[in-house]
This record gives sequence, structure tokens and C-alpha cells, in this order.
Amino acid sequence: MRVAPDRDSAAHDEEKLARLVRGYLVRVLPAASVPAEREMAYPGFHAVAHRVQRLLRRGELGSQARMKLAAEVRAVAGRASRCWARGVGQIWHPWWAVDLAPPEEHLAESLNRAVGQIPKHPDRVVDLAVTDWDSEHHQVFREACETLAQVWPEMLAELSTVVRQIALLDGWGIDGYTDFTVHGTIFVNKARLGMGPDELPVHLCLAEALVHEGTHNRCDAAATSDPFLASAGAAAGTGPLLQTPLRADPRPLSGLFQQVVVLARSVLFYDRLPTTGPVRARREFLLAQGLRGVATLRSQVTGLTGHGCVVVDEANMLLVRRAEAARIH
Repeated sequence: MRVAPDRDSAAHDEEKLARLVRGYLVRVLPAASVPAEREMAYPGFHAVAHRVQRLLRRGELGSQARMKLAAEVRAVAGRASRCWARGVGQIWHPWWAVDLAPPEEHLAESLNRAVGQIPKHPDRVVDLAVTDWDSEHHQVFREACETLAQVWPEMLAELSTVVRQIALLDGWGIDGYTDFTVHGTIFVNKARLGMGPDELPVHLCLAEALVHEGTHNRCDAAATSDPFLASAGAAAGTGPLLQTPLRADPRPLSGLFQQVVVLARSVLFYDRLPTTGPVRARREFLLAQGLRGVATLRSQVTGLTGHGCVVVDEANMLLVRRAEAARIH
């Protein structure tokens, strides 16, 4: 993986991940009862595979547990078929038959886990749910896709390979996130489909969110094939916590690494747009955050693999060049 999006390398990593997911399922179920690898891209199958992994680790896969898993796989296969049908039926862009997902079991479970990790707020209670998309939100999504197709087709092509479902959140507490347990999903709060920072048009706010969260999905898949971080603990999010550009609370090295890639790609996105006051302000804000993130990350170089160092160096070069170009102009 590199900072520049690449559909072919993304497809290669997704294929390897699909084999891994199916491999977990056939360890405990008859192979004939497990759908083919190409169907493993559905995020619900990832959720089942992670559950199998936990049960295997705890030695809790007796006959009853296997029967329950077999029934779950059948149910997930049905939901996967409906997901593909919705994606093809909606067809927001010829390159991306993504499912603007209704509330589904694996999505609700993921959101419950995410909410459980949020520190308590002294004045507000986190209250979130996965909600249906309405016609207004559909239109914003269509405009976001059209923008990406016009200004950054390579990014849209990569998204079409990596992202299978987009879940819309309603409520306060999380703007958006991804979860490797339901890999291939973007969660985005519908508040981000309203007027954004610095009066950015709403479809640009959503396009940035797609680039942002899609990049997290891309990093997660790439790391399963060729890790970015030198230790398994760091990759799992353990180890020293660091200050990062996008979060007020300290984050592990894995979080900082992904933030830097996200910020570099976000700057690339705004570089491709016609320059207006709001676009310029958002680009400069993201550029400053990216440069801070790279500076911190390069001080942690011993925690990176060779792959990780290459990506960080690319992000640094990209961000520095754009900072220099901005000063010239």
C-alpha cells in the first residue's frame, strides 16, 4: 500500500483477507456450508469470523456452538445477498455498487462496541443508532460520488474495491468510524451530511468522510498482508500512547499511523478541487494537522516496519511539497 490510492493493490489485499475470513469459518464448519471467498467481502461474514476466532481462543466450540454458528452463517448469507441486490439496485456510480445499509445486526453490534469505548461526557449521554438513509441523504451521497469521479477517480476506484456498506448514524457521540470486525463498512453520522466546517458544501464534507474512513479500511486490509508496525502489540493498539492530530486523547502508534495516511489523502482530495475560501481553509487546516502527525510519527520510526517507513516517507514528502507550494502562492 502507498498513500496514493491503487485499486489493483487494494483488490489483492482484499482477496487475501477474504481467504483468511473463509479459512476461519471452514475450521469449524463443513466447507460445503460456507459460501465462496468472493462472498466473504460482506462485512457480516467478517463479524462471524471474528466471533469464531474468539471462541477458538477460549476453547468454546462444542457441538452446540457449531450448530449455532452454522445457522448464523446461513442467516448472514441471506443478508449478504440482499446487500448485493441493494448495491446493484442503487448503483450510485458505475464503479461503485455500494450498499447504503439499513440497520443490520452486525452494524448494531459494532456500534454498541464503539459506544462502550467512549469516555463518559460530564454533560451529555452518548445516544446513537444506525438509521435508514432517506432521499435527501441519498442525493448528497450521489453528489459526493460524482465529485470523486470527476476530481479523483483513482480514489473512487479504490473505495469501490474496499468498501461494501455505508451505515448512517443518528445521534450524538461519534462523527464516524471504522471497525475491522466489520471490515468493509464505513460508519458516518448524518450530522456530517449537513453544512460542514468553514461552510463547505455538504457533498464535499461527505466526500472527505468517504476518503477518510475508506482509508482506514484500506490500511486495515493492507496490514494483514504486510504490517506497518514492527510489533504485534503496537498493531493491536497496545503500547505507549501519543498525542495525535485528530484526537484530543492520546492514541496508540497504530492510530497515529492511520491518521497520517488519512490526513495526507484528505489534503490530496482538497488539492484537486476548485479553490474557494472554504476549500482553501479546510485544506490548510488538514495540511497543518498532517505535518504535526508526521513529525510525531517520524520520532517513532523504530516502531515501524520497512513498509510502514515507506508509507510515512511518502506522506511526509507529499505534505511538505504542498506546504511549500502554498507558501509560494
